[in-house]
Amino acid sequence: MSREELIRMAKHMVACTQADHVEQAPDVLRIPAHHYLDEGRAKLEKHKIFKRLPLMLAASCELPNPGDYKSIDAAGTPVLIVRGNDGTVRAFINSCAHRGAQIITEASGNARRFSCPYHAWAYDLEGKLTGVYQEKDFGQVDRATHGLIRLPTLERVGLIWVIVDSNSKLSIEKYLCGYDALLGNFGFE
Repeated sequence: MSREELIRMAKHMVACTQADHVEQAPDVLRIPAHHYLDEGRAKLEKHKIFKRLPLMLAASCELPNPGDYKSIDAAGTPVLIVRGNDGTVRAFINSCAHRGAQIITEASGNARRFSCPYHAWAYDLEGKLTGVYQEKDFGQVDRATHGLIRLPTLERVGLIWVIVDSNSKLSIEKYLCGYDALLGNFGFE
């Protein structure tokens, strides 16, 4: 579909909304069943949609206390969500900065720090590298550059949103501003 066609459709939808009119399609939209079973299509959707947009990965009530964490696979990315000592929820790629081993394998729990099962590198609740077991064997490790990879995270109205692309420039807050208003209208603030 061309850009011009998309613009024409968008303008038409805005006009319908302003006129308080719902245009009915001539027939039911039918999507071929193979679209739901195609692994290539699923991989493309993960990359183009689910890794780029905010995903609601937890409810605030799942992480009520400092140190509470949740480990989840989101669109093929291992994610670690944790509530810090300051009350802030943060999300990280659940992978050690040293050799990439998954740090937390349990679905949820409470911890003061996270330790990699491979070489016992330790991280605090803010994702900072705080300990390197047998550091003399690794040489000088710059702890400031070997923390967990942080993911864009936002906690709003009892929900925790994460973008699983650490390089995303999308503002979760701006993206979800309409969602906040919707929930506010239903008394969820």
